[in-house]
Amino acid sequence: MSGLFGIIETGKNALFVQQSALQILNHNVSNASTPGYSRQRVLMGARTILGNMGWPSGDGVEVLGVQRVTDQFMVSRLGRAEAELGEQYALVSGYDMLELTFAEPVDDILGETNLGDSITSFLDSWQDALNPENGDGSGDIRSLILESGRMLVRRFNDRDSEMVYQSQLLENEVDVAVTQANGLMQEIARYNSELVGSPLSESARGNILDAQQSALFELSAITGAEWSQAESGVATVQIGTRTLVQGNTATELSVSYERGSGRTAVASIHVAGESQAVDFPSGSIRGHLEILNERIPELLDRLDTLAAAIIEKANAIHQDAGGASGGGVDLFTGSDASTISVNEVLDQNPELLSTSGTLSDGRSIAEAMFDLHFESMNDGGSDTLEDYYAATIGTLGAKSATSRQLFDSSLRFKEGVQDRLESVSGVSLDEELANMMMVQAAFQASSRVIAVADSLLDSILATV
Repeated sequence: MSGLFGIIETGKNALFVQQSALQILNHNVSNASTPGYSRQRVLMGARTILGNMGWPSGDGVEVLGVQRVTDQFMVSRLGRAEAELGEQYALVSGYDMLELTFAEPVDDILGETNLGDSITSFLDSWQDALNPENGDGSGDIRSLILESGRMLVRRFNDRDSEMVYQSQLLENEVDVAVTQANGLMQEIARYNSELVGSPLSESARGNILDAQQSALFELSAITGAEWSQAESGVATVQIGTRTLVQGNTATELSVSYERGSGRTAVASIHVAGESQAVDFPSGSIRGHLEILNERIPELLDRLDTLAAAIIEKANAIHQDAGGASGGGVDLFTGSDASTISVNEVLDQNPELLSTSGTLSDGRSIAEAMFDLHFESMNDGGSDTLEDYYAATIGTLGAKSATSRQLFDSSLRFKEGVQDRLESVSGVSLDEELANMMMVQAAFQASSRVIAVADSLLDSILATV
């Protein structure tokens, strides 16, 4: 179309295009603080048609489409960063919990001590019996030894029960994580269906892709899953060779616990219909499983080993004690940290506790008990009882410190990648305002062109 009518038509098209651009700008500004939103922009192109005599003639502007602004490389890197951070956060939380369990505060007023101090106090309590002024051992000395033994028992029992309780809490965490992962997989499958199942405006399509991307990040943080996307935006989610989401179909994860004869369970997670457990590459589930299946059983085993050594050595010494002042009975009963207890016979008959008996090697019972400070807790080893406990706490502290460092590093990396992605896809209000002023100026100029063409048309009609 040429002439004044063509000019008016071109101006009208320009108004519609600028109106579309303004609508998208308004959409961006409205979602400036919406998590996961990627800004959109209207793509414009010059419109050209054949004019008079076949010559091309400019016909203004047209909307070529609406583009969702993002960086797929940074999106992929952020997904991996979320997975690593999810695993390290779960580990840090787990190690913090374990450290609190073993490093409880000491209350000097109430005489509350931690397990390591209780071991030392129990062995030290025999030192008074070495003093010749105490003769064959007074009732006060026996009471002191039995009370320190009860405190030692209490610390073992408390640490054991607390570890079992923390294990149960972690089972709940794993259950919640699996439920969340299943919900996210269903959500991603639904977004896949919406992307191909019905006609969508390009702006609406961008909104669905944003929601899908947020769900993918959350799923990756939980399971360490990775994904690929078709040109249509449909995502395929995998863990290793296992496909979790394909098209509008999502699998389901389930968790099972093997109780066995231990006090804690071993958790494993399976894809529905498969017998082999899923090996999560990262994510919070992997962190929870490491604490639940490895660290807690490892610590319980070391506690049991320590308790069994104290039971065996103390009982052997007390059984071997000869003389008129007791001996010949077990000092402790039980076999591990959960069952260790001061012998009820001694509770009811404190006089049976030997404090001055002589062993077959010539040492007094008090000397032999105190010497446990320095003797190896097992044949062929070099660790004493206190060394073994200190090594246990030291190893726990080292693993916790390493986990904290990895968490801090993962957090910094994730924030760096997120900032890079935000610089590309995030909404800058200053930039949107500048674009809005450009759209406003173009809209006003197109309106002015239409007004001038209309005035010229009126003039022509008035002369006819």
